Amino acid sequence: PDCVDTLVEVPADFPTIATALDAVPDGFTIQLLPGVYNEIVDLRERSLTIEGDPIDSSVVVLDGTGLSGSIVSLIDTGDANDVTLRGLTLRNGTIGTDLSGSSLTGGGAIFMQGGSPTIERCIFVSNASDRGGAVAVVAADSPRFNDCTFLENTGFDSGGAMFVDGVSNATIEGCGFEGNMTGGSGGALRLDGGT
Repeated sequence: PDCVDTLVEVPADFPTIATALDAVPDGFTIQLLPGVYNEIVDLRERSLTIEGDPIDSSVVVLDGTGLSGSIVSLIDTGDANDVTLRGLTLRNGTIGTDLSGSSLTGGGAIFMQGGSPTIERCIFVSNASDRGGAVAVVAADSPRFNDCTFLENTGFDSGGAMFVDGVSNATIEGCGFEGNMTGGSGGALRLDGGT
């Protein structure tokens, strides 16, 4: 039987992450080659893997400089998505995503709502927003953060590194937090609700 290749490389096969996302179906892995990527990654309703270098996460960088929102947006309004982000550095995300019913923003690097994403071996550095300088999790199903590092992120209102709100079964395991800060509560983590 013919084998179907479910891996594409950026920029070898597609010039940007966005063009790869537009072209590949669910179930694929988008492999990012070493370099700096400056674009918003919208993973709405997707089930796929975006992978950098799981051995050295510093060589594949998603840089938020000048972007008008969170670097990565994981919003799922239907069935739980199955997104995995692995082996990436996410830095300089300084806007975040508007939190509904509020004038505040969340997640300079990643904003997630709904779904069950897995974030593995990622480094979050120098990101900022009102809630969750690096990551804001709002009403997600079972998000997992494994072996991630959070360095010098700022949550102006709360959650220097992460703001987790209304989440059940969230798992944060093997992660390190250093130099994160907030003007409110939770220099590293602010957890509101959930298990």
